[in-house]
Amino acid sequence: MDADSAGLPASSPSSGVVMECRLTIEFAHGVVLRYCAEECVAYAFARAAHSHQLAQVTIDHLVDPDLPPLPCARLWLP
Repeated sequence: MDADSAGLPASSPSSGVVMECRLTIEFAHGVVLRYCAEECVAYAFARAAHSHQLAQVTIDHLVDPDLPPLPCARLWLP
């Protein structure tokens, strides 16, 4: 599921707390990638992927310390 169709928040909480989350990115040709990122970055990336029909992105808080960071994450900072 992606952020828009799943009814997920349009942005991260404004509490000032930085939450890390896991992104699972599923492309139509079957490739699945998993990364960690700040919550605000994850939701911005998921909205862009959905609006450009690039991939389905699932966001959760099951962060594994071995997950690589989302490449170019600062491009998605608010």
